[in-house]
Amino acid sequence: MEQNPFLSLKPPATFEEQIQILKSRGLIIEDEDFAIRTLKKINYYRLSAYGLSLKQNDQYQPGVTFNQIYALYEFDHLFSKNTKEKYLSG
Repeated sequence: MEQNPFLSLKPPATFEEQIQILKSRGLIIEDEDFAIRTLKKINYYRLSAYGLSLKQNDQYQPGVTFNQIYALYEFDHLFSKNTKEKYLSG
């Protein structure tokens, strides 16, 4: 009998647990309240994708901060939005 892959999913981490995961990987989080508010708005996986180039062996490079990763996300978000508005508005 084939096992249902959805039954083996691990439960989602709380926002506080996500913060601890990021810290355990060497990410500097100066303002945990801001980080939690951000993670509530932006999916953990979406945001963490912006830090992939700042990691090596699943650890962030020394000095990398949550705010830097968020700034990369914001730049990309605004750039994409402005580009779409310019080229799709005719």
